[in-house]
Amino acid sequence: MNAYNCVEFRYPLIDKNLTKANCLELARRDGLLPKIYENYNYNNCVGCVKGGIGYWLQIKNDYPEVFERFAKLEREIGHSILSKDYLDELQDGRGRQVVTRPECDMFCSLLE
Repeated sequence: MNAYNCVEFRYPLIDKNLTKANCLELARRDGLLPKIYENYNYNNCVGCVKGGIGYWLQIKNDYPEVFERFAKLEREIGHSILSKDYLDELQDGRGRQVVTRPECDMFCSLLE
């Protein structure tokens, strides 16, 4: 029981020493991983307005129609979703890279 003695917390993934990467790889292997998670380290909507420069440059490459739609919308409303730059002004090589490739390790095989 927890400090309030009313709820018992359980952590089955932690108890099996599974990491986020392990779980992602298991889900990918079994066809349960959402499509966007194949290239990104989260499952936000494509074109998430909370994304930063690196995210939007990745969207520009992977989903150009989404990128163009948001870039056009920014210009129509006269405000950028980023702090300074409009999407159509972004230069490649800026921002943090958001790609991840989950890898399985010995814990994945132990689950089988």
